[in-house]
Amino acid sequence: MATHITTLIENHQDPKKTLRAEHGLSFFVRHNGTTLILDTGQSDGFIENAAALGVDLSTVQHIVISHSHYDHTDGLPHLMEHLLKSPAGPTLHLHRDFFHKKYADEEERLRYYGPSLDETTVKTWAKAWASKASAPAQPHPVTLKTTEETGTTIAPDVHLVTRFARTHPLEVNNPRFVVRRTAGDSPLEIDDFRDEQCIVLETAKGLVVLVGCSHPGIMNMLDTIRSRFNSPIHAVLGGTHLVEAQGPRLEEAVTYLTDGTIDRLGLSHCTGDTAMAILADKTERFFPNVAGTVFSVS
Repeated sequence: MATHITTLIENHQDPKKTLRAEHGLSFFVRHNGTTLILDTGQSDGFIENAAALGVDLSTVQHIVISHSHYDHTDGLPHLMEHLLKSPAGPTLHLHRDFFHKKYADEEERLRYYGPSLDETTVKTWAKAWASKASAPAQPHPVTLKTTEETGTTIAPDVHLVTRFARTHPLEVNNPRFVVRRTAGDSPLEIDDFRDEQCIVLETAKGLVVLVGCSHPGIMNMLDTIRSRFNSPIHAVLGGTHLVEAQGPRLEEAVTYLTDGTIDRLGLSHCTGDTAMAILADKTERFFPNVAGTVFSVS
């Protein structure tokens, strides 16, 4: 069966300039009979774009959030309201550390970087779905599931992967990003993004990896995936956070991504314009994955 991945929203304007763009990311995926969304941008823009692209969000069975930064989470309340009109609700997959408070430690101030919704809101949303959907009309459970340990399988050939091994010394935690892991005024610590997760799809051509921001390091993440799956990586789509990389780190990442072992690189969002330009110059396997882009594997 075929795999189709539609980019619903992303930082860059689409070539026809008919879709909304924002600093954020959202994918709609159809894979072997399973439909899912990875990330929801920071507004309702991805829902508006989905309608323009002919994507029926009422068919979504799973919602996965890659990590708890606002530009990947704040479209979620809009999706909640949108899908409450559907006869059955999807399963929402969040990492168990999703609700830890995240900030950016900037020169002027400490800026909150986390989601605009809390755990109580999410549970209320799930309860509302469950109360209105009768069992015969409910093809899958209405629930909030947390990803633990190293990941989980959510559907045939659809996997969530987390807890990435740190094997590349140049891929270090950015001290700008900090987190408060317990309630109250507990100390802030540098965020190691233990909550980050990605989607791995098994296809006939190899693994298709969907990443949100790759804060643990794109090389660390892909090495971890290679160690857990006995299959080559066919494609990588999403954000790589190379926007903050320079010098040896950027050079190493570009060499890694363009060594010929990955067939397609649909990178954008926090990859950054400089890294995207270098990748485009280095390999024809790269394409800018802006809103409206459809990537297919048959």
